[in-house]
Amino acid sequence: IFIQILRKIKLKDVIFVPLIGLMFGGIISAITTFFAYALNYIQNIQGWLQGSMANVMQGNYELLYISLPLFIL
Repeated sequence: IFIQILRKIKLKDVIFVPLIGLMFGGIISAITTFFAYALNYIQNIQGWLQGSMANVMQGNYELLYISLPLFIL
């Protein structure tokens, strides 16, 4: 998705690549936080974003199935 966004912008200046990357990352972070609040997973999501998997317990790891394919991409 990020590469497609970069291809569609008309100005091909070098500064736009990190700027668009920061904006895209902020949007993804906001969407993730929204769903974490809605599903009451905010503590788990914050731990995952910091690299800790200590809060992952049996029956509470289903979101990892979603995050692993996104991580591979």
